[in-house]
Amino acid sequence: MRDKKPHVVVFFGGDSANRDLSVETGHWVCHYLPRDAYEVTPVHVTADGKWQVPQGSLPRQGPIKRMLSALTQTLKPLSPADGLQRLLARPTGAFLSVLRGKGGDDGAMHSLGSSLKIPVIGSDVRACQLTYDKHLCGQHLHDIAPVPRQEYYRAGTPADEITQDVRDRFVPPLFVKPIHHDGSVGLEYVEDLDGLAAATKRVATIDEVLVQQQVSGTELTISLIENDNGSLTALAPTIIVPQHTAYYDSLAKRRPGRVVLHTKDQRGNKLVARAEEIARAAFEHLGCRGYASFDMIADGSSVTVLDVNTVPVISSATPLAAQLRESHLHPSHFLHTLVRRSFSEAY
Repeated sequence: MRDKKPHVVVFFGGDSANRDLSVETGHWVCHYLPRDAYEVTPVHVTADGKWQVPQGSLPRQGPIKRMLSALTQTLKPLSPADGLQRLLARPTGAFLSVLRGKGGDDGAMHSLGSSLKIPVIGSDVRACQLTYDKHLCGQHLHDIAPVPRQEYYRAGTPADEITQDVRDRFVPPLFVKPIHHDGSVGLEYVEDLDGLAAATKRVATIDEVLVQQQVSGTELTISLIENDNGSLTALAPTIIVPQHTAYYDSLAKRRPGRVVLHTKDQRGNKLVARAEEIARAAFEHLGCRGYASFDMIADGSSVTVLDVNTVPVISSATPLAAQLRESHLHPSHFLHTLVRRSFSEAY
């Protein structure tokens, strides 16, 4: 570790419905992770779970856009076992995964890193598992801040039974969502009871079901990062204003214009200060490390926590790039801090 630059392997892609955002984020990480400080090897995980692993690392300097595009077009996909064998042919300092869904932010990559004694940058396996399971995360956050009223239904519960129970317990509008899907994928927005049965049947074929009452108010995203000394810094918050959708849905993360993202310094705003206070408490309570973002609803003096994400997501229609820019934090410094923090804890 002292004689040469640490080797960081960046995983992106995967079989999640959000693989496009994962690929975009992975390319962004490879571009901004300082290659004068680290050897950076990109690994594209295909939709069928195979690994595309180059023989060497990215060049120390210069553009890499074409190289990353060629990675998915020219490299032979390998089984994960063969891909891992190729990676471990040389010393590996850390894994940095922006994979989503199963095999990604569910903690699977962290378990692999733990078994190989290779640190995985960011939150540990427990925090990832907690935030990946929306129902479990809500239960853990209940003592810290308000969470939306919700009801969980086990896999195999008949859709008709769920529909009837929801009719008895909830008043639309509400959300019917799969427990383990990320980034609003698979989520059904139910405006009235007429659409409830069909929405429930669709979600019940995907996963366990979580029904959640819609919370009215202003949606905002708070992102926290750990500094080298472990203290937390809040980036400039993002206020989300729907334009052509009822909420910040999965399409809005891909198509600019469905919502408007207002990102700016909100010091002096008491409600934003309260949201940051809750985010800090949740970060510590869930055991997050490095980075986490919190989707919230602010209404009056109340702040409700909707979701927690431990994996950064970058696109022109997601908040993080603007939050870094408005906070005067260069992406390279942000990523360098994440990596250094993980190394300092591991060695």
